[in-house]
Amino acid sequence: MEIFRTYRHENLLLVYYRDKDVFAFTLIPAEMEKEITARRTKIKDTLAARAICKALDFVFPTLEAESMVQFHLCGTPFCNDTGSSMRNTPCTKALKFLDQKAENNRIVTCFEYEKGLFFDHIAELVSGGVKIHTEVRNASGKSVRFDYLASFSLGMLSPFQREDGANEYAIHRVQSNWAAEGRHEILSAEAAGLEMSWQAAGVRSLRFGQTSTKPVRKYFPFAALEDKGNRVLWGAQLEALGAWELEIARFCDVCNLSGGQVDREFCNWSATLGDGESFSTMVANVTCARGDILDLFNALLKMQYAPAIRAAAERELPVLFNEFCTTWGDPREEKLLSQISAVKELGLKYFVLDDGWFQRNENFWQGDWMLDESKYPSSFDRFLDVIRRENMIPGIWFEMETVMTRSRVAKEHPEYLLTLDGNVICNGERLFLDLRREDARNFLRERVIAFLKRHRIGYVKIDYNSCISCGCDGDDTPQENQRRYTESVFSFYQEIRAALPELVIEVCASGGHRLTPGWIGFADMLSFSDAHECPQLPMIALDVQMLVPMKKSQIWAVLRKNDGSRRLHYSIAAGMMGRLCLSGEPAELTVDELAIVRDGVEFYREITPLLDRGSFRLEHVIGDYRAKPTGWQYLVRGDEAAKFVVFHTFGDPPDKVVIDLPENFKVKRTFVSNTLNWRFADGKLTFTSPEAFEGAAFLLTRD
Repeated sequence: MEIFRTYRHENLLLVYYRDKDVFAFTLIPAEMEKEITARRTKIKDTLAARAICKALDFVFPTLEAESMVQFHLCGTPFCNDTGSSMRNTPCTKALKFLDQKAENNRIVTCFEYEKGLFFDHIAELVSGGVKIHTEVRNASGKSVRFDYLASFSLGMLSPFQREDGANEYAIHRVQSNWAAEGRHEILSAEAAGLEMSWQAAGVRSLRFGQTSTKPVRKYFPFAALEDKGNRVLWGAQLEALGAWELEIARFCDVCNLSGGQVDREFCNWSATLGDGESFSTMVANVTCARGDILDLFNALLKMQYAPAIRAAAERELPVLFNEFCTTWGDPREEKLLSQISAVKELGLKYFVLDDGWFQRNENFWQGDWMLDESKYPSSFDRFLDVIRRENMIPGIWFEMETVMTRSRVAKEHPEYLLTLDGNVICNGERLFLDLRREDARNFLRERVIAFLKRHRIGYVKIDYNSCISCGCDGDDTPQENQRRYTESVFSFYQEIRAALPELVIEVCASGGHRLTPGWIGFADMLSFSDAHECPQLPMIALDVQMLVPMKKSQIWAVLRKNDGSRRLHYSIAAGMMGRLCLSGEPAELTVDELAIVRDGVEFYREITPLLDRGSFRLEHVIGDYRAKPTGWQYLVRGDEAAKFVVFHTFGDPPDKVVIDLPENFKVKRTFVSNTLNWRFADGKLTFTSPEAFEGAAFLLTRD
């Protein structure tokens, strides 16, 4: 085995290995190039192996390159480890290298399988890491069928371990459940079942993912492998509009991280590629970091900060008000006029009507999107003008991909609906519009896009409260049809953007179940969670910002009568770990309480430039049971010129907490309750005898 080529990119080195006809790929910190270790290649003298090796005059190989392109064609032999992995099939090993080209920040490595099936492994160099995907072109003169095709395969891990790295590897994943997104999980490689076998053969694999159209259920599409002794981490985050899988596998001494589209074993996926057709996999954000897991998260976040802010209204990352926690799905004019009046002096940018503005009666239901004019007796447009007169942009909520069983459209146009095995897919009361159909798209053009234009609405929150996971009917297999359906949904979001380029679009999926780079790159904002008033909300906000840019992660801060100073600071400080979204009952607050809210909004405006630059560090010492949270946490974000700190306590806080910060900084502004004892001196922010459920924020600038 030899290093074929290397390419320097920022602080990374892209390394391409060649082992006879197999080409492998990895990343390393560029400064560690000389630390790549000469690996052992065989074992024969271990207690388990020496007898058989002596008897058969044989050695067990411990090093074998695994291809940077991984796939399987239906009808060809599988690998020897079906049931645990589809990697390293005979057709993968039969790939022939053609060429490698590096230009315009792209490295394209070209392969051919048999005659006429071409694979391009494309590595796009971006700030923070490498965006990788695989493109296939079929010029074989016949149709072929895939049931496994990975976006990327990062191999030779770790190149800094000579042997199998016993007790040296940790695996990082991020869990996600409804109203509990972002919990960081760490496993040893051994606990994950990746301990090498006594023969150095036999694949060990941790394969996980999501089969549904809610990509952030159970786990975020993220995985990382850490070489603890050498303090190096490799990580990948899939763009994942829908179903996805990731796999950390071990064969011989080395580990490999791969993933992308779900495969046949994991999700019964397969797809036909006709002669003359091509296929592009989803993109994977891949990077490597020296340090700890926070360094890796920062690098992955950096890869998502490139898209420019689209709508002019978003350039200052303003605060908004969403009335969901005010009316709980009944946004009537009479309930909202006092709230609009209460927040008008706060300088908010958007006032959003959530669920319930439409008719739910014997004629129409959710999915018909017919305005309930009885809720706006002065007329809906005049009500929106009230919002505009207070210098706010009116917003509205849709759940446009689904319709209810009681809706008129479901009854009169069943042909619009998604089916499986010829039956309409029904989840509870929800059905799904098949947006591969032009008539279904026309329906939404009229009920959504035309509605937004007609009423001059500048902000839309698009929710998604159910999903499909077993596929749907179409021209291919159910899971391939589901993938194409998901692409059609995304293309309709893009159509809304094209029709209304200044429209601010918030993506929501029962809170944070679409928090993936694919959706993040499209949206202006995304709902972080449905944990509206939960005591663990600051924990979720802290966790989510590890994978979601803060400038797009919308966080609730719900205001209630008699909240008092401590609760208001707790809620609003949590919102400062993303995009601050107020809700609740501002009209019921006292003058002093409203002054606290105003102070929080003004503090937030001062830190907004830091939401879009710099990096973060955090620490939390918290209990496992988060519904009754205990302990404390802090977040520090910023750059060399300025930083802000968000601090929270939970139940049973310690007597003292000290946060280390640079000594050459000073406190410029604070957002602190009247019960919190704090001091900043000599680069240490110290909290003494903090009470439970405190929240505070500090802006620091260089002296």
